[in-house]
Amino acid sequence: MSNLNLHLISFDICPYVQRAMILLLEKNAEFQISYVDLANKPEWFLKVSPLGKVPVLQVDQTVLFESSVICEYIDETHGEVMHPSDPLVKAEHRAWMEYSSVLLGLIYGVSTAQDEDDLAAKRNDLSQKLSNLELTLKKGNGPFFGGSKFAMIDAFYAPVFRYFQAFAQWGDSSYLSEFPRLQSWEANVMRRSSVLKAVPQDYSEKLKNFLKNKNSVYARKLNLT
Repeated sequence: MSNLNLHLISFDICPYVQRAMILLLEKNAEFQISYVDLANKPEWFLKVSPLGKVPVLQVDQTVLFESSVICEYIDETHGEVMHPSDPLVKAEHRAWMEYSSVLLGLIYGVSTAQDEDDLAAKRNDLSQKLSNLELTLKKGNGPFFGGSKFAMIDAFYAPVFRYFQAFAQWGDSSYLSEFPRLQSWEANVMRRSSVLKAVPQDYSEKLKNFLKNKNSVYARKLNLT
């Protein structure tokens, strides 16, 4: 296990930070965490974050950015490896991990759409992408993406599922309604201790306030505004 000092820099509702948080918690790694307001980025943050985005992981004096890179580093240096050992299976997992980023982009598009046509287009695209994922899950057998073992890919989908749970809490449970395998995967991932602890206790309220401020069509449909 690495004995270097880890400092994770976060925004409290960022889905990409959650990936790194879940891995750190799964590995029982020691780390510090600092939260920044991305609407009012402090100077010290702009000096350490090349893209002005989170997550950033400071490893002693070295700065890592981009969540996939950060998670790969955590996985390689702390505890039991969370990627499959077979190169082809690992590559397949990595491909579908990138797919999770596409889903997050579409969820953001749904959440912030400013007109009905854009919202409908984003929702349709998201539904089709979820349908593809459902078909892929039918090839497997187990509570998680790769079977019985919680892997890095499951950590990458936790933020996607967390959005769907928040939307269901506010009255829209439609996203996974036609996808039973995704529903089962979601339930297994979201009861994981590391996943539950990866966001602040007031995450739901902060997400609601974030969406309120966007004053989007979807926020109005959910009566958040």
